[in-house]
Amino acid sequence: MNLENKGTVFSVNKIFQIGFNRCATTSLFEFFNKNKVPSYHFWGSKRRKLANIMKRNFLNGAPILSSTDDKVFFSDMEDYIPQRLFAYSEYYQLMDKDYPDSRFILNVRDVNDWIESRARLHRGKVIDGEKKHSNVDKDEEVFDIWKNHYYSHIKNVKSYFKGRASDLLVFDIDSDSISKLIEFFKDDISLDPKHWRVTNRRNTEPWN
Repeated sequence: MNLENKGTVFSVNKIFQIGFNRCATTSLFEFFNKNKVPSYHFWGSKRRKLANIMKRNFLNGAPILSSTDDKVFFSDMEDYIPQRLFAYSEYYQLMDKDYPDSRFILNVRDVNDWIESRARLHRGKVIDGEKKHSNVDKDEEVFDIWKNHYYSHIKNVKSYFKGRASDLLVFDIDSDSISKLIEFFKDDISLDPKHWRVTNRRNTEPWN
């Protein structure tokens, strides 16, 4: 699928960020958006959450992005509050099926740093939501649940895309340069590294 937007020409169907929130999702969104790649981040069309749109489409048997597939790059596809929905984890195989010739970014970081960052999100409300959903009482129990999900999701994604190196990019925000991402997309999109910067840091926000 060849697309052109304000002078930027690229050949790819969709680009899905299917790693976790608090792993540079906003930075990735802004990077693609500033490179003139039409993008959605968390919110889809008509200010509806991407995760909820995808769940509704799944339940209705429609293509996973129906009614909000007018963009190319999609990131932060989750709705933790008030529900616990990780659409990037639940539906990435349907994204692949419904939108062939797409690319996927599995963005990762040190798991303990990721847990620390997520714990601070919304001043601990994410922890409280997990306790209620999983019927646990202690923060440490929540962190164990998150760690297990982190590792299982990465394992499942890598297994699903085994032998498809041109479709999946594993991007470690701790150690990988933006040049790795640019190189991965070189046959699809011309990306300018000047637009890359790490945003939305929350290192000092307490969770309790």
